[in-house]
Amino acid sequence: KRSRLSLEYRINYTDNSVERNTFVLTKENVFPDERNRRQSTEYDYAYLTHRIGSTYQYYFKKTKIAGTLHYQHAAFSSDYAFPYARKTETSFDNLTYSVVANINVNRNNTLKFNASGRTSNPRATDLQDIVNTTNRQNVFAGNPGLDPVYTHRLSGQYIRANPAKGRTFTVSAEATASPNTITDSLVIDSPDFVIDDEGTKLGEGNQYTKPVNLPGYWSLRASVNYGMPVRWLRSNLNFRAGISTGRIPSIINGERNFLNNNVYNAGLTLGSNISEAVDFRLSYTGRYNVSRSSSEVRTLDNTYFSQTAKAETTFVLWKRLVLRANADYNYYRGITDT
Repeated sequence: KRSRLSLEYRINYTDNSVERNTFVLTKENVFPDERNRRQSTEYDYAYLTHRIGSTYQYYFKKTKIAGTLHYQHAAFSSDYAFPYARKTETSFDNLTYSVVANINVNRNNTLKFNASGRTSNPRATDLQDIVNTTNRQNVFAGNPGLDPVYTHRLSGQYIRANPAKGRTFTVSAEATASPNTITDSLVIDSPDFVIDDEGTKLGEGNQYTKPVNLPGYWSLRASVNYGMPVRWLRSNLNFRAGISTGRIPSIINGERNFLNNNVYNAGLTLGSNISEAVDFRLSYTGRYNVSRSSSEVRTLDNTYFSQTAKAETTFVLWKRLVLRANADYNYYRGITDT
């Protein structure tokens, strides 16, 4: 009556085929029969994923708890046909988990918790052992040695509701971290850097990007929300505010770089509940963003303020004749770069 245990096995197969052909116009104003080797590509790739595990659920009075643990095996294979033939195969093994708890303390107070560990497979283009020179100013190389990103996430929420007065107060917090996030390894201002096995150099003014697994990614978020009725207008008014901070690792010219990002936001929403024939919604959000990087090679700092206001309304004029109107206002001011 209070608990349940289930076993589960899932298999998922995803197959994709990519073909991009570019024909460069000649000086004689004629398209050639052969596609351009540097700007064309053709390949197939597939993911085959097996998941096996169990889920346990427990119910007691107003408390609900569920936990899941899975073993996951993902196999990746790709067959590159153009501009040259190359085959890539790799596999990944992980344990994923999830724990969810919903605790109704009483009629007015609720607590929710969620903890999970999930994987995210690399993109096929990231795993290809190919140097893409379609845009010579931004050369991209794949990395067949990439591992799936493993992300841990922990969140909590407190909800205080007053049904008699129609008021709701919510506090939420979330923490995310990854020991091996996929990020960029960037090479700039290095014209003699060799980009492929043929000894091709990067050249002046160009940059080279390659995906790599790096530790050090994390983010924290917190927000509050307060909702109340506006009875004389037959509407609901919601106030919200939040703050987030985080760090994204990367590599620039062989040196570790950290981009620290802080975001502050606040806003409100007024939504009507007048009748089935009349409806309107007004909202405003302001956001202040501050980004700072530790690199001395390239400055990635950015500070800006943005705000968005929206208004929308709906009128049922007569039977099935409906009039809708909306207006949006967006404002952006860059402080680092105006």
